[in-house]
Amino acid sequence: AALDRQAPLLADLLAATLSTGATVRAALGAVAGAIGEPMAGVLGPVVTAIDLGADPVEACRSCGASGAPALVIDAVVRAVESGAPVSRVLVRIADDLRREHRVVVEVAARSAGVRAVAPLAACFLPAFVLLGVVPVVASLAGAVLR
Repeated sequence: AALDRQAPLLADLLAATLSTGATVRAALGAVAGAIGEPMAGVLGPVVTAIDLGADPVEACRSCGASGAPALVIDAVVRAVESGAPVSRVLVRIADDLRREHRVVVEVAARSAGVRAVAPLAACFLPAFVLLGVVPVVASLAGAVLR
């Protein structure tokens, strides 16, 4: 969950560093240093593998990222393989990830109101019965029995 929350920031930072003309290794190293854990733990081995001579594409594919970070890494891999600029794609991915997160949060906020009704009903319904219905039934029963 923490990696998914950092994915939009990862996309924005990679877009900014790659748009300056930095290499994939330099961009990943700078972002890993700036973004912090847990994303730095995913990017660190990729940077180390590239430093040791691994192909950037293979190093990125072997990072084991899943979910939202995998979208960002896949976009970088496609850009490295094709030579196409990736900045605009990463900005769009960041926007889409933020929009998805906003929808999830809004749905959770709406459902909180629905879940709050059950305890409210559990408290007020017995009170209503005891204070509203029982006295009426008791007075009717008393009148009928006299």
